[in-house]
Amino acid sequence: AAPEKKAPAVEPPVAQEGKPKAAIPPSAKTGKADGVKPSSAQVNAAEGVSPPVLEKKGGEEADPKMVAEVQALLQSWATAWSQRNPEAYWAFYAGEKFTPAHGQSLEMWRKRTKEIFHGLTFLQVDLDNLEVIPGLPAPLDGLLKKGAIAFVQVAFHESYRSNHVQNFSRKLMILGKETDGWKIFREAASFVPQPGSVTPPGFAIQVAALDETANPKKIIDEWSAKGFQPVAIPTLDEQKKRHYSVRLAHFRERDRALFFRWLLLLATGVDSLIVPAEAADMGGVAEVVSSTPARGEGDLKARERGAAEKSAPKKEKTDASDKKSNASETDETEGDR
Repeated sequence: AAPEKKAPAVEPPVAQEGKPKAAIPPSAKTGKADGVKPSSAQVNAAEGVSPPVLEKKGGEEADPKMVAEVQALLQSWATAWSQRNPEAYWAFYAGEKFTPAHGQSLEMWRKRTKEIFHGLTFLQVDLDNLEVIPGLPAPLDGLLKKGAIAFVQVAFHESYRSNHVQNFSRKLMILGKETDGWKIFREAASFVPQPGSVTPPGFAIQVAALDETANPKKIIDEWSAKGFQPVAIPTLDEQKKRHYSVRLAHFRERDRALFFRWLLLLATGVDSLIVPAEAADMGGVAEVVSSTPARGEGDLKARERGAAEKSAPKKEKTDASDKKSNASETDETEGDR
């Protein structure tokens, strides 16, 4: 019998060289053999595609001097925040280079911050468990070093308590050191899955999504020239049409993916998406174990915890717990900040 003819298609990069590709099963090619829509994992396995892998450097520790500087900055930042002084609070951010979370404009973020501060009679912000993540992922490290700013990834636990709400979260930041010291360039709360939701095996940084008629080679070449190892992951949509998801990196944790997305935008000016990855996409991606908190930082504001309890009248403490579940839309929230 004559061999089956295949429609011409651009082959995405294959990470595992020397291994023959498995034949695509009928269900992956046409979706008609078993009536079940094949997953991207099935298509990936059939295509022999492996996602780009970021190697995690072991034994790397943050510079103690840098950790002390970051610790001092964050403690002063939390103090200005607790004092509800908008101008002093804004001074810790990188001006026009700072991009607020949740798509807010800088103007709206400042306006909202001022409204929240003026509407409070009590605010106490405490930080602890500082984690300074040493080094930057390649090739972003080389691209960012070409500028005059030294960037670092930071995570910590934040306790926010006011006369309206009480909130505890893990905060992620990108700090950059300019001539006048460290500034905040990016800021967001850590990703928390919704109760009952299914967490995917991993997350990917997607820079382009193409249909089967497009040629991903040009995009692959552009990112390869910048030092990345892009790959086009083939998937099938509900109409059984092939698509390519052009990705730069895969991660087990969404927080690590968010850091990469922030740094990518700072290094190249290109925004990207964080998309779920299936188990087959995560082959070779190491499990990420959170590093221990930077030695010596402990609780950044341990001296103030007792003072916070004394400073808030008993009535305000009761109001904080009572209003936590029924705060109005005008009350401050973690996302608003």
